[in-house]
Amino acid sequence: MTNLERRALLGDRQAQEECTRRGIVLGCPLCDGEVTVNEIPPHKHQIATNMPDYAGGCFIECACGYCVSGDSKQDALARHNTR
Repeated sequence: MTNLERRALLGDRQAQEECTRRGIVLGCPLCDGEVTVNEIPPHKHQIATNMPDYAGGCFIECACGYCVSGDSKQDALARHNTR
């Protein structure tokens, strides 16, 4: 763990923002486990025709059940890295 990550986990807002800018994904805030980042590209639904087009998004998830989402990877990272 780097000093920047340590400061971010201790609540340093500037360190959290710097981690987000650098694309650093901090551990799960609930269990400190490793999280996965799932980006879903924009798409149209082929089978269910009554569903609207999906604009795309990003989900950050942990095996413990923690999940946060955003309209983009940067948005989801900003939400996740802010403790």
